Amino acid sequence: MDFPWINITPELENGIKIINQLDGAKFQKFLAHIQVNSATRTKNEIFSSDEATALERVFKLENVEVTLVIKVTLYILERMSKFVMRPVCILNDLSSIMKMNEDKAENFINVWRDLMKIIAEEYNFTNLGEIEQLSDPTWQLNLALCSHLNKKEKQTSILLDMKTVQNSSKPNEKCFVELTTDELVCFNNQLEAVQLELDAIIRSHV
Repeated sequence: MDFPWINITPELENGIKIINQLDGAKFQKFLAHIQVNSATRTKNEIFSSDEATALERVFKLENVEVTLVIKVTLYILERMSKFVMRPVCILNDLSSIMKMNEDKAENFINVWRDLMKIIAEEYNFTNLGEIEQLSDPTWQLNLALCSHLNKKEKQTSILLDMKTVQNSSKPNEKCFVELTTDELVCFNNQLEAVQLELDAIIRSHV
């Protein structure tokens, strides 16, 4: 089952069933460990082999179950970090759609809030007004002839002409982007994919 921000698979559902059975306080410490180490370790190194073995004792789970819990938890957090949504919407998706216990869903929301604060501080979103924006786009078609093995071939490209605009006193600058036909088709497909995903998210949370 595909959901706007996450792909719900049997593996994900099985992982959530195990998470629901875990002790709340111990699961909070488990998430805290992920939160602390995610900045300094790769996804495959969040838990060392010794730490994973310790989780088996703490959660009273088999190795394969601990591995699934880690995998599912990291996947959910990764997907949450890629989308901008209201916490209440994420909470509803986790509890109603994915059947996660509300206390565990709240734990995920708390970690997500902390991640969003870190991202906001890292990129200094308070200064968004100083970021350059594109305006007044125009385009023109370029057609060139070239010789290849004594055969004339037409090469077409699109030249996009835009301006960069700031709220500050910095003067506007010209920006040119040249795209071949294949590059333009690829760019258009990417824009359509982004628009479809945005529309799906909006429809699901209206």
